Amino acid sequence: SLAFRGHDPWYALNILFVFAGVTQLLAWHHRYRLAGMAGGVLLLVLMAWPLSVASYGVPGLVLALSLAIFLHNTSFRHRLSAGAAAFIALLALNSQHLQEIPVTVVVLAILPTVLLPVAAVSAATSPAAGREKRFMPSSFFYLAYTGHLLVIGLVRMQGLG
Repeated sequence: SLAFRGHDPWYALNILFVFAGVTQLLAWHHRYRLAGMAGGVLLLVLMAWPLSVASYGVPGLVLALSLAIFLHNTSFRHRLSAGAAAFIALLALNSQHLQEIPVTVVVLAILPTVLLPVAAVSAATSPAAGREKRFMPSSFFYLAYTGHLLVIGLVRMQGLG
């Protein structure tokens, strides 16, 4: 809220909340099955409004959830449905620029969104995964992300941003 004060309302959630909400839905589904899925969907519905202000809104939630289902599920029918939902969400997220600069949108937005998760999951599930020495400490992301938001907030408070 401090980093984006004056730009977004205090209740606006950023993209990390999309990932957190979808991950929570998957965790609850894994643990509690149908009840967990219902709880996760309710959580995402509650998050849709605050996410629509500063993040990717409902299309972003659909994209993250459909990619998670696509990469997590082995059923052809589920993967086909999730892939179609991801494609529609990608089109919705990029629709305003797709007609103006289609090649740029496909190369810089759509292909990386599809290929990078597949590459990340492939690397994480490879036989060698977990044997390499970590590049960064395990808590680096939390500190770096908090630190960069703190810097943005301080710069904005000083009127430099």
